[in-house]
Amino acid sequence: MISRRRDRRRGAIGWGLTHGGAVLSGMILIGVLGGLVLLIIVLVAFIAGIYNKLVTLKNRYLNAFAQIEVQLKRRHDLIPALVETVKGYMSH
Repeated sequence: MISRRRDRRRGAIGWGLTHGGAVLSGMILIGVLGGLVLLIIVLVAFIAGIYNKLVTLKNRYLNAFAQIEVQLKRRHDLIPALVETVKGYMSH
């Protein structure tokens, strides 16, 4: 059985802490580094998502204006046919 004296050396948590809690400080360092890596991964994913959304919106914008240009050209091409139809109708 572990003596009371040995329990005091191991620390209150009982994780085998020696030399001023070197094991615990190492675990804290690993936890902090892991948290930072996770934060960086989340930020990169967030920025990538924003970038993809902006590219999608830009493509929608360009497509919408291209469709407007198509419709205007189509109307412009139909005007001579409309003029000819009106001239033919006026001759009746």
